[in-house]
Amino acid sequence: MLKIWANVFNVNSNDVDSTYNKFLKTYLQIFHSCFPKRKICENSTTKHWITTGIKNSCQKKGDLYLMTKVYDNIKLKLYHKLYCMILNEVIIEAKNNLL
Repeated sequence: MLKIWANVFNVNSNDVDSTYNKFLKTYLQIFHSCFPKRKICENSTTKHWITTGIKNSCQKKGDLYLMTKVYDNIKLKLYHKLYCMILNEVIIEAKNNLL
């Protein structure tokens, strides 16, 4: 390892630019050998069927769920259950339309 850096810091050289260029070349050579470039593939599991309306409905479903845990109301629980069933049908339809 010291052999690589020995030619960079040559005591006889007074030219700052050439010393810097040697240093940078050596540094980048070591850097790229330690950290090679890796190809990163795009995640193919993106869900193109999710629309803004579905996102909002899922948020509302979560809010309704929290409300059913706080309030002991039968009508609220039935509304949440019905809302979930309708949302599931909408999601299935959206997935089928994508294909």
